[in-house]
Amino acid sequence: MIPQRIQYLLGSCERVQLLNAISRGVATQSKLAADCEVARSTVHRNLDGLLERGWVTATEDGYRLTAAGESILVAYREFAEAVRTVGEHEPFLQQLEPVDSRPPASALAGCETTVSTEANPHAPSVEVAAMIRRNAGERMRIAVSGVSPITNQATREAVEAGSDLELLFDTTVLKTLQRDYDAAASEALEHESLTMRLSQGKIVTGLVVTDDEICVVVQGDGGNAVACLTGTTPEIRTWAERIYERLHERTRLLSAETDGVPTVG
Repeated sequence: MIPQRIQYLLGSCERVQLLNAISRGVATQSKLAADCEVARSTVHRNLDGLLERGWVTATEDGYRLTAAGESILVAYREFAEAVRTVGEHEPFLQQLEPVDSRPPASALAGCETTVSTEANPHAPSVEVAAMIRRNAGERMRIAVSGVSPITNQATREAVEAGSDLELLFDTTVLKTLQRDYDAAASEALEHESLTMRLSQGKIVTGLVVTDDEICVVVQGDGGNAVACLTGTTPEIRTWAERIYERLHERTRLLSAETDGVPTVG
């Protein structure tokens, strides 16, 4: 059940308008009507409710917020900002699985979502490849949820640049690599800085974790990247690294005997 205070506050946009207007200083009903561009009767009716709940108080000069009213307004602004932030990243969040791995709304602030479109269907893969290239030669940890020639080429360049690289992937990705990129994979494995690990379960969320940046990739029904989230804030890093650690716990080093590729490590 939605608390009555929330129901009341969101039941009319004028109530939030009034709280915002009064927060700027003591105001009369006439001034509030002008500032909010509503009828005085609307102001009067809503002020009665705000007064009843103790969110505003009447003074000789007009109306002002109480401490409760200020707290309610701050909480509303934080809620509105969280909703706005989530809305910016909806194409990414709608595809992110499992549900319990979703980031808190506050972690999304300052991040960017790149979405696959009809005009640019490979936009997420291009963004991931660009990030890998920016960090070539540095330490990178990558969880592979799908195979893309665009990101494969960037990863190969990173290996050749001497990146300290760890790759996690599942059996579906391994079979695709063996079928379509066997020679390139074998060549890459000759680099001592590359470690490849096989997951015991399906990897549904792709990750690129570097010392400076984070990228999280979600796949569509066809197995292609449909959106990716990139960010640099400590909160998004903490969330992404936690997911990577969970995935890493379910992996083992690839074996030539059981996996058909050279042993690594």
